[in-house]
Amino acid sequence: MKSELRHSGNRDRRAFTLVELLVVIAIIAILAALLLTALASAKYKAQRISCLSSVKQLAAASAVYLADHGGNFCPFYQDYEPQATVPDRMWVFAMTNYYGNPRVLICPSTPEPAYAMPPGVNAFALGAADRPWLRQTPTKYVVGSYGYNYFLAVGRNHDPIVHQPAKAFFKESSVRRPAETPTFSDSTYWQTGFIDETDVPSKNLYQPGASQLSPTGFNHYISLMVISRHWNRSSSRAPRNVTSGVLPGMINMGFVDAHAESVRIETMWSFYWHKNWDLSKVPWPHPDPK
Repeated sequence: MKSELRHSGNRDRRAFTLVELLVVIAIIAILAALLLTALASAKYKAQRISCLSSVKQLAAASAVYLADHGGNFCPFYQDYEPQATVPDRMWVFAMTNYYGNPRVLICPSTPEPAYAMPPGVNAFALGAADRPWLRQTPTKYVVGSYGYNYFLAVGRNHDPIVHQPAKAFFKESSVRRPAETPTFSDSTYWQTGFIDETDVPSKNLYQPGASQLSPTGFNHYISLMVISRHWNRSSSRAPRNVTSGVLPGMINMGFVDAHAESVRIETMWSFYWHKNWDLSKVPWPHPDPK
C-alpha cells in the first residue's frame, strides 16, 4: 500500500511539457514588452513635461523683460546693426539675465550634438525633432531647441518690405489676445520667421526646414515648428513623409501672458502669431503638407 502511494505521488510531480514551457515563455515576453512600452511612454512624457517647464521659464523671462522695458518686447535682434555685429545682439544673448541658466534653452528630447563649425565665423545649423539648432557668431556660440516669435518685435530699422514690421506687436499693449499669442515654442530655428496664415507644413516632420528652403530663403516659416518632437515615441522617429490627414505629435509653446502648454502641431494655425493674424484666411483644416 505504501509503495502504491509513493508511486502515485511521483506521477503527480511530473515535469512541464514543451508546450506548457513555451506558453509560459510567451506570457513572460508579452508582459516584458508591455512593461518596456509603458516605461518608454513614461520617459517621453517626462521629457515633454521637463521641456514644458523650460518653455514656461522662457515665457516668464519675456514677461519680466516687458516689465523692465516699459512694455516693449525684446527684439529678435536688438535693432539693426551692420551684419557682422547683429548676431551678438540676438534675443538669446539680450535675455540671458532673465532666463539664467543656458541649459533652459535645450529640450531633453534634443540632446546636444557635437557641431563641427570653424571658430570665429557667423554660422547657423538647423535643428530637427531630436536635435537643437546652432547659432554661432565671431565671439559667441549657442545651441537651443526653441524659437522666439519674430513678430513680437522685429528690428525697427529693418527693410519694411522684407521684414514686415507692420505685423509686429512691439509693445505689450498691442497684443489683444495674450493667452493666444506665442512668445516661444519648440522649433528647429532660433526664431519663427515671417509666419503667414496660408503657410504650408512640410511633409518632413523630423527636419522640415531643410525641405522648405528656396533660393530666396524659407517658403513656409511655420514648418520650422511643425515637428513631431513630443508624442508616444522617440523624437528621432518623427515622420519624414506625411502627405495628408492628421499631423502627429505635439510641441510646447509659451505665451505673452506667461503661461505655457503642449499643443498638437495641427492646431498651430489657430494662434495669433502677428498683430494682423486673421483666422478667416487660414485654410481649415490645416493645408496639406508639401
